[in-house]
Amino acid sequence: MSNWYAEDFDDRGNNTTQKNPFAAGDAWQEHESSEALVINESDFRLDGNELVVTSGASMPPICIKTGRTTQLNPVKVTLSHSPAWAFVVGGVLLAVLFQKKCDVTYFVNKEVAALHRKRRIIGVLGIILGITLVLGAAVAELPALAIVAAVVIIGAIVFLARSSLGLAISRHENGIRFWIKGFDRNFLERLERAEIQN
Repeated sequence: MSNWYAEDFDDRGNNTTQKNPFAAGDAWQEHESSEALVINESDFRLDGNELVVTSGASMPPICIKTGRTTQLNPVKVTLSHSPAWAFVVGGVLLAVLFQKKCDVTYFVNKEVAALHRKRRIIGVLGIILGITLVLGAAVAELPALAIVAAVVIIGAIVFLARSSLGLAISRHENGIRFWIKGFDRNFLERLERAEIQN
């Protein structure tokens, strides 16, 4: 499976002299050759491809997409989880009623953060442009313009979707422990190589 993060940020497999404008340069060498990363495991536990955390936890200082441990930006988010049955039985109201939330801090390399900011900006501007075109199509009674507007809006939604880093709660235990999924293989591989302290 193609890993677009690796394509954007890791050009190690390409031996040509062409330079990747997003390449991390010497900073990437830290990922491979520096001293072992020492991590305190008090805030998390690795369970397969997921991390088990409690609300308020800080994840390891490793970029969740590239696996890098340099030039990191901390990101604080609130993840929410509702059981599927609640939505099926009672719709949004029941899903919200049974919703559990978990506050976590994770880390992304500054280049990943910058790329996602650009995608969010493009997505928002695309939606604004699409809505403007829809209004213009309605006023001018131009069905072709409405089709163009729909394409623009769909494209903008795709950009917004790709601006999401994709972490989510897969399950929880009494709203206390949460299993977080969505980590890239680079993160998991780097975490497995780290020295864990209890």
